[in-house]
Amino acid sequence: MTRNATDTPPQALENALQDKISLIEQAAAAVRNNHIDGVPETLDKDVAALCRNILALEAGEARRLEGKMLEMINRLDDLAAEIRHYQERRNDTAKKS
Repeated sequence: MTRNATDTPPQALENALQDKISLIEQAAAAVRNNHIDGVPETLDKDVAALCRNILALEAGEARRLEGKMLEMINRLDDLAAEIRHYQERRNDTAKKS
């Protein structure tokens, strides 16, 4: 079995990637509903660590995860947009007060 620098099996990284995508989707939904505390404080560090582990895989194994990596990046973009909208809503509310 192919191993990465942290000796995490590729299937475990794929599962972690899917879990992270689900977590990001949940965080975006929370922010959309004005619950900014739904975004985990360590999300950026967790995503960075996951990416490092995937990049440490052999090329073929890493390429196999490209689609899921792209999906995660797209969900992160969605989350960033939701946070911007949340900030705009807060600013609009503050201006009206």
